[in-house]
Amino acid sequence: MAQGTKTALFSRKTAGGVLAIEDQSVSTGNRWYVDSGSTSTGGNTVGHGRSPDKPFLTWAYALSSDVTDLNSGDRIYLMEGHTESLTSAGAVAIDRAGISTIGLGEGTDRPQITFASSDNSASVLITAANTVIKNIVGICSDDGLSNAFHVQAADCTLDIEWQDGSNTVEAATVVLTNADADRLTVKLRYMGFDNGDACVAPISLVGTAQTRISIDFYGLASTAVVDMPTSCDDVVVRGYMYNEGTTDFSKSVKDTSGTSTWFADFFDGAAGSRASGGSGGALAADDIGTVASQTTSIGTQVSTLSSTTVSETSSVGTLTSTGNSTGTVVSSKTTSVGTLASTGNSTGTVVSSKTTSVGTLASTGNSTGTIGSSKTTSVGTLTSTGNSTGTITGSKATSTGTVTVATGSKATSIGTQLSTQTSTNTSITNSVATLNSTQYSTIISKLDSLPSA
Repeated sequence: MAQGTKTALFSRKTAGGVLAIEDQSVSTGNRWYVDSGSTSTGGNTVGHGRSPDKPFLTWAYALSSDVTDLNSGDRIYLMEGHTESLTSAGAVAIDRAGISTIGLGEGTDRPQITFASSDNSASVLITAANTVIKNIVGICSDDGLSNAFHVQAADCTLDIEWQDGSNTVEAATVVLTNADADRLTVKLRYMGFDNGDACVAPISLVGTAQTRISIDFYGLASTAVVDMPTSCDDVVVRGYMYNEGTTDFSKSVKDTSGTSTWFADFFDGAAGSRASGGSGGALAADDIGTVASQTTSIGTQVSTLSSTTVSETSSVGTLTSTGNSTGTVVSSKTTSVGTLASTGNSTGTVVSSKTTSVGTLASTGNSTGTIGSSKTTSVGTLTSTGNSTGTITGSKATSTGTVTVATGSKATSIGTQLSTQTSTNTSITNSVATLNSTQYSTIISKLDSLPSA
């Protein structure tokens, strides 16, 4: 065997000659054992409790002043099937810091602690910090029990299940704190009745800070499942709650003080939904269905707007080229602005507002031109088979504009000035801007027949 190999296991010879192998990674403290069923070998006397074969008989005795060796870091194991009845306030008193009580077993084999006072006072009183209680079942046998686990120290952890005796035997409060119970961690499964009459607030936080709660509640709490009657700070609640008859979350988590800072995120069985909220915003359902419905509505509105836009601008225009062209077609509420087309090089702009058809800027050579209009049915056409520059503009006109055309490949025509190659051309195109549609067609025909320069 290799020398110097270490594990977390540690052998300890206890009183009575029993050799115990203990896991020191869990705790280096002593182990103590409690089993109410070991009446023949166990006992509530010094010399017992160090072995499961000779356990203490009660949890209360294991924590008593008789057990002087009980120290911080020690673990008390309540063995499978252990039962114990508490009849007074502080019947189990945890007043030494750092003690952990761990219940062994599963289901109905877990240790069961019955709270059986006649004046609602029976309790486990925790006045020492760093106390841990896990895997035990508390049972109510006193209707209106007021403070089953009374926490008055910081950095404590409770992981317990609570069972009310019947719908007429219920605890008013299971976990009650005072202002010293900062950084408390609670994991509580509460099994009550949906027709009870005594449950008030299973968890009541009085002035705590940095409290973390995990809850699984079924029953009928008259005030709230988690209540803060005195101002608390930084409380977080998560889990599941079924508070019979309340579906608006008003009795799930409640800040009765009105000045606490807290947050909750849980599933509400009575409401059938998840809820969240806190001191910054009231508890409300996280309703995914509502979000989806609203999203669908927004989509429908967008679709409607889109359809309206499309109907108003069914065809803005066309910019096409079989060569090189640069152009802009712009319109607002236009059925058809027009066409900017080129089989060579062309630059042009077609602009319109509320226009049925502005016209066409076309070129089979090089041309630059602008067609602009406002509220015009048809502005006209700017056409060139050579090089041309021209502008057609109009306002509320059926056909208005200036046409500049050069039939020669090297001809130039700007604005309202036409080619000066011949006096015939000059006389024909003396003033194109004032011609009506019929005259315009005649002139174009004659211009097309002119020889090239």
